[in-house]
Parts: sequence; C-alpha cells; structure tokens
Amino acid sequence: MKNFHKTNITVSFHRAHYAHQCGLSLMELLVSLLIFSTGILSMGQLQTHAIHTTTLNLQTKKAIQLAQQMAETITANSVIAIQNSYEINFSTSPGLTACTPICTAQQHILNSLSKWKRKIHAQLPDGNGSISKSANTYQIFITWSQTGQSTSPHCNTTQTAVNEGCFSYQVSIL
Repeated sequence: MKNFHKTNITVSFHRAHYAHQCGLSLMELLVSLLIFSTGILSMGQLQTHAIHTTTLNLQTKKAIQLAQQMAETITANSVIAIQNSYEINFSTSPGLTACTPICTAQQHILNSLSKWKRKIHAQLPDGNGSISKSANTYQIFITWSQTGQSTSPHCNTTQTAVNEGCFSYQVSIL
C-alpha cells in the first residue's frame, strides 16, 4: 500500500507542474517550420545541381564520341591524312561535294569534315569544331555553349568563349 501512495503523489506532482503546457507554442512551431523549409530548399538546390551536372556529362560524352569518330576517320585514311590535310577552323563550314563514280582524296576529306561539323552542330548546343595539324599530329577541338563550365586547359582560350565547354583530342598519324 505504501508504494501505491508514492506513485499517486508522483503522478499528481507531474500533473500540477506541467499543467500550464498544453501543446506546441507558436515559437516552437515557427522554428520547426524554418528547419523544414530550409531542408526542402536545400533538396531543391541539390536536384538542380544534379540536373546541371548530368546535362554537362551528356554533352561531354557526345563531344568525346564526335572527336573519336573524326580521329577514327583520320587514322583509317592515314595515307590521305598525311598527303592532304584534314585541317579546318571554327568559321569554316564545307558543303558536301558530289562525287562522280569515285571520290578524290580532297572530296573525301571535305565530305568527312562537312558531315562531322553538321553532327557537332546537331548534337551540341551552339556546337562547333576545328582541327589543326602539326607535322603528323592532329589536334581536334570541339566547343559548345555551357554556362558555368570552365574551359579545358587543352583548348585554345582565344577560340572559346568564357561560357563554353571545350573538349580537346589529339591524334598522331604514323
């Protein structure tokens, strides 16, 4: 019986002590709302950053594939590549040339460059490409519009704007 009285006294003490608190105060509600909204905003920024990074990675992957395609074209035609040049600058856009039964080496080069430039323009926003040659080494540059992207150290900064992504690829013809 003595234990039962102690328990009743303890319970009645707790009720009397906390009787004035009946729920959440307005301040507690505002603090919890602030914490919740900060978390939601952070998740939104994280999602935006993830989408931007994914887009950049897809564009870089396309640029790598396009550079490799041109590198394969150059190495597959190594005799033509050594004798004639696959060089092209950013401002040049060669048209397709009609070949009579067989293309000459120069016609083949112009057609390859024209198709390559069209693919770059179609697959990358404001995409453009250039190829330079030094001895038997070709340097392939592909640029495209990408906000917030720093330029690759291998790209010529006078040819690329501040807000452009750039990919550089080197091919040696032996």
